[in-house]
Amino acid sequence: MSAEVNEIFGLSRKFGKQNFRDILESSCGYKIVKVDMDNTEDKQMVESAAKAMKNFLNATRKSGTRYKGNRANDVGKKMETGIIEELKKTSLIPTSLGSSGYPDLYVEYHAHKVYVELKTSAQTKKEQTHHRLFYFTSGKKVTCDAHHLLLQIQIEEEADKYWRIVSWQLRDLYNLKVSLKTEWNANHADFEAAGLLFEGT
Repeated sequence: MSAEVNEIFGLSRKFGKQNFRDILESSCGYKIVKVDMDNTEDKQMVESAAKAMKNFLNATRKSGTRYKGNRANDVGKKMETGIIEELKKTSLIPTSLGSSGYPDLYVEYHAHKVYVELKTSAQTKKEQTHHRLFYFTSGKKVTCDAHHLLLQIQIEEEADKYWRIVSWQLRDLYNLKVSLKTEWNANHADFEAAGLLFEGT
């Protein structure tokens, strides 16, 4: 058993950095299509998304909107509805993919298909940190070849558990490289089965 466990822990070193597009295709059989800013429709698609985000950010600033959440990750889902509404005001057709896991949104623009992952981050010096921004466990929500974009929203805690949007970035995931993190996990039922020493109210 120990040899097999050691082998599992060695997988991250064995694989190193891999192209996300290859990992995703191996997971679901569909390809990531690179965004070509020299292509008129690709450029218009990106500009429409940028316009929606600029309007969303301006609206939150004008209204003084703050989002409540214990952590930065809790805030993202609360922003999603507003972002979708702004995307709908452009020529893009967005759909929330609902359930947890990658990706969050599916967007159509003419014949273009786009998946969007929304990530919020409270890191102030994101280029200097190894804090995990992105993770991928399954491509089960991906059903076609498409562009894959990351919408990263930088937020700042202004008061206890109240966050404001500072800035945003839109990235093409075609050239993203990812590494494997070996993890053992347990759910609540597993802890129940392991036994209880003491409890109180």
